[in-house]
Amino acid sequence: MISNKLLFFFLFTTLVLSGSGVYGQNNTSSPYSMFGLGLIEPKGNVNSAGMGYAGVALSNSRYLNTMNPASYVELDSTTFYFNIQGACALNEYTTTNKTQRNFDANINAVSMGFKLKKWWGTSIGFVPYSSVGYSIESAKYIIGTNDKYKVIYEGSGGLSQFYLGNGFRLFKGLYMGINMSLIWGSTSMTEVSSFETIMGETITNQRSYYINNLLFEYGFQYHQPIEKNTLSLGAVVNMETPLYAHYNQTIETSGDLNYYQGHSDADDLLIPFSYSAGFAYQTNKWTLAADYRYGNWESLDNMSVKYGELKNSQGINAGIEFAPNKNSFKSIFNRIRYRMGVYYSDSYLSLKGIDINERGVTAGISIPIKRRKNALNLSYEYKETGTHANGLIKEKYHIIKIGLSFNENWFRKTKFQ
Repeated sequence: MISNKLLFFFLFTTLVLSGSGVYGQNNTSSPYSMFGLGLIEPKGNVNSAGMGYAGVALSNSRYLNTMNPASYVELDSTTFYFNIQGACALNEYTTTNKTQRNFDANINAVSMGFKLKKWWGTSIGFVPYSSVGYSIESAKYIIGTNDKYKVIYEGSGGLSQFYLGNGFRLFKGLYMGINMSLIWGSTSMTEVSSFETIMGETITNQRSYYINNLLFEYGFQYHQPIEKNTLSLGAVVNMETPLYAHYNQTIETSGDLNYYQGHSDADDLLIPFSYSAGFAYQTNKWTLAADYRYGNWESLDNMSVKYGELKNSQGINAGIEFAPNKNSFKSIFNRIRYRMGVYYSDSYLSLKGIDINERGVTAGISIPIKRRKNALNLSYEYKETGTHANGLIKEKYHIIKIGLSFNENWFRKTKFQ
C-alpha cells in the first residue's frame, strides 16, 4: 500500500514539474494555431472524449470528472483517484492542390482526487489549455521588382493549466465547485526570410512570448432522482481574465550578424468570458449527456488577427455510454463501458470572411484492470475543420487517446475481530 502511494505521488510530481516541457513538444501541426491563443484544447479526460466531450452535468464515484469541479463531491470517501493520459494523432492538411500529413503524440494530462469530508471533494492536476505548432512556407515580392524571396513562418509552444479544485455539497442534490488554475506557458514565433540571390544569406526574426495568470472557474450541479434513475443539470462559468505577457526578440543573419536583441512587455492577452451548460440522464446501464458551450471572443479587440477577426464561439457536444453490468464479478466483458458521441463547434476564428468550424465523431471504451474501479480507458476521434474556400486549409484528424485510472482504497480502515 505504501509503495503504491509513493509511486503515485512520484509519477504525479514528475509529470507536473516536467509537464510544460513534455506537453509543448509535439501537440499540434495546425496552421490555424498561429492565431489568437492557439488551438484551445477540449476539456475532460478520455472518458468524456469517448462521449463527444460531453459531461458537464455528470458525477461519478468510479472516475474523476475534471470538466466540472462540482462533480468532486461524488468521489468515494475511501478511494484515492489517479489519472494519466496521452494522445496521438494522424493529421492531414490539404489545399486545392497540396496535401501534407503529420503525426503528433504526447503525454498531455495528469490528475488526482480524493474526498476530504462527506460534503467536500478535491482534485489537483495538470492539463493543456492551448497548443501552438505550425510551419508555413510563403513568398514575398521585393519592393519595386518582380522578384520574390522565400519566407518561412514557424511557431511552437502553448499554454498549460495547473489546477486545484474543490467541490462542496450545499444540500441534498445541489453541488457547487471552484477550480483555481495557474495558466502559464510560452510560445515562439519565427520568421525566416531568405535573401540568398540578393545578399547570400537569410534573416531570422524570432519572438518568444512568456504568459501567465490565475484563472477561476465556477461549477454547479443539481441531481434529481426519478424512481431508480437520475436527471442531472450542470454548468461551468469563467469570467474574462487577462493574461500577462512579455517577450524576448532576436533579429540575426545567417552570417552571425546580430541586428537586434531585446526584451519588452507585450499587450496583455485575454481569456474571454465563457460558459458551458448541460444535462445528463442516468439509468442502471445507460448514460446520456449533452452540453452547450459559449465563448465571448468578440470582446477581445486587442487580439484581432491578420486577414481575419475573432468571433464568438459556440458548440454542442452529445454522447451516450452503455455499461452491461458494472457490478458484475463473473465476466470482465460485462464490466466494459462502451461510449459514442458527436460534436459541432464554431471556433473563435473567422479568416477571409469564412468561419472556421469543427465537427467530429467519437467512440471509446473502459476496460477494468485487476480491481473493480481501475481501468484502461481508450477513445477514438475523427475530426474535420477548415475549408478549401478562399485559399484556406482543410484539416482532418484521427486521434487516439489512452488513459489509466487508478482508484486505490487508501482511506478505508481495517477492522479486527
